[in-house]
Amino acid sequence: YQNSMSGGSVKPSELDELFDVRDYAFNNVMLIIGADGNFANEEMEYANTLAKKWNYKPDKISGMFDMAKQGQLVMRLPEDHKKATKVYNMMEKAAMADGNISPEEQMILNEVKNRVAMLQ
Repeated sequence: YQNSMSGGSVKPSELDELFDVRDYAFNNVMLIIGADGNFANEEMEYANTLAKKWNYKPDKISGMFDMAKQGQLVMRLPEDHKKATKVYNMMEKAAMADGNISPEEQMILNEVKNRVAMLQ
């Protein structure tokens, strides 16, 4: 695709919308991965795959990993129901990456599901 600076068809507001969902999703994926205090290899691989897919710089994600390990991340959701649902689905996938959803992860997923439902 082309961005708006090169005369392409993507509007800056559309890029902002994509980036905000990406940022919400990555933050919340890291939150869920760190929820049980156990960073399973499968969960870390999932987060690293997302980071590469979304072109995050390694220094940005290492800081996110540190914050997740220390329980310093706060859940964030877009106000749009469809976007929030996408974020929830990614969080659920991250929680299931190691084949087990811990009680801590399930608590967060339940809270997010309730918040998403309120956006309808």
